[in-house]
Amino acid sequence: MSLYNYQKSIKIVAQNFPLDSIIMAAIHQASGYEEEKLRSVFSALYFEVMERDNNSRGVIDTDGK
Repeated sequence: MSLYNYQKSIKIVAQNFPLDSIIMAAIHQASGYEEEKLRSVFSALYFEVMERDNNSRGVIDTDGK
């Protein structure tokens, strides 16, 4: 990790996003090894992101229930 990445992480924390949202954003940006690692550690969130990406406006069956 670089100082730059650390400082960016502090700015993200200051915005008080839900942790799931931060992980989902990381999944969107990841590729290769990083994507595989996120998929293995956060499999439920990973597959939810994939499902939402493949549906209109990100809406899935479990929304609103």
